Amino acid sequence: QDDDGIRDEIYLDADHDEKNLDGSYVGGGRRKRLKTRTDLINWTAKKHGNAYQRVVEFHVDNYSASRQFDVSFFYWSIRGERLAQTVRGKLEEKYRVAQPDRGFIGRMRKEPFHTLKHSKPVVAYIELGNIRNRVDQERLVQPGKRQTIAEWLFEGFLLDVKESR
Repeated sequence: QDDDGIRDEIYLDADHDEKNLDGSYVGGGRRKRLKTRTDLINWTAKKHGNAYQRVVEFHVDNYSASRQFDVSFFYWSIRGERLAQTVRGKLEEKYRVAQPDRGFIGRMRKEPFHTLKHSKPVVAYIELGNIRNRVDQERLVQPGKRQTIAEWLFEGFLLDVKESR
């Protein structure tokens, strides 16, 4: 949780006041942060029992500037793979209509990332692009393009809800 809300500035100032759901500040080393995050995810999942639950981690990668890849999906479990495939399929469908000559570069891969392996609910880890690549950068920082990707991802999640029933 943070107090910043959704912001539309192209460049966002870094801050360090983010809090976990339990009110503790996000901090410590990477392992501690991942364990705290996963413990809170599992606590919340247990609290809500059999409700439809999904964990989606969004990241922006930092590769060399020449590497452009659109959106990548990572999973660990079979159910996580199904979620990733559903959302990826929706993005690919939308790209085919919006940019028919371009294609879609969206890899999918099983990875042993901490949150993917240790969270009880179904998890998908989604990299939204490479911040150093000019094409990816435009998609990430321009509010209209960012909104479009958000809407397409949302449609993928809604499809997952329907398919999970």
